[in-house]
Amino acid sequence: KYRPVLGGQNDAYEMYKAGIRAIYIKEIQTTSLEDLKALDKIFRQIHTQYGIKVIMGHFGGYYHGGTGGIQTQGIEARVRRMVEFFGDKDYVLCWMMGEEGNLKSRGIAYYQAMERYRRAIVEEERKLGVHHPTLIGIGDGDVNNDKISDLDVAAANIRKYAPGFDAPALNIYREDKESLREALNVVKDHSGKRHVFISEFGRHSAGRTQHPDAHFGVRHTLAQRLIANVFRPWQFHHT
Repeated sequence: KYRPVLGGQNDAYEMYKAGIRAIYIKEIQTTSLEDLKALDKIFRQIHTQYGIKVIMGHFGGYYHGGTGGIQTQGIEARVRRMVEFFGDKDYVLCWMMGEEGNLKSRGIAYYQAMERYRRAIVEEERKLGVHHPTLIGIGDGDVNNDKISDLDVAAANIRKYAPGFDAPALNIYREDKESLREALNVVKDHSGKRHVFISEFGRHSAGRTQHPDAHFGVRHTLAQRLIANVFRPWQFHHT
């Protein structure tokens, strides 16, 4: 039974018991040495105690949804600072640039910017003598599950304008396994021999796919079915 502690002090233990071995920090928002040291202390502790590694993320200035907009000034310096500080830490699993920036910027600028930041990551890692995989985030903008054009375009643009990334990282929400499988295969077809990283998946709670029973229990059951019926066979055939 989950017994929360103020400040989330036992969250890492609960994740460990659930079989989680990596967490995704969507953006390191600080460059302050004091703040970075505080984060380092937390990450080192959960890695030492529970073997949990960290996917280090940065939106790269493309903030999808809410009041966020596109920012470019100072982003590369922030990315370099992140790698400079965390790059040689043994709890770092990989770097993830962007998230759903393809939904914020419908042109090619997002992919070009992420590729530029990826090169900055590589340069900083070379100074440290380390290497970690790099991921580029894309989002599935289809809330009605009746088209795959966003993913098709995004995956094609990654191949053309951001070819240096090791894998696309996909946020995908689909109602049924057939639609999910089709969307995954579209991304994989553009990705060639590269893996496809599933950064988020589940069922929509907006649009026409909203159901009266759309609560955690139903979503958890759906997730189990998707893993059994889509991800495992798809992984076997395609990765």
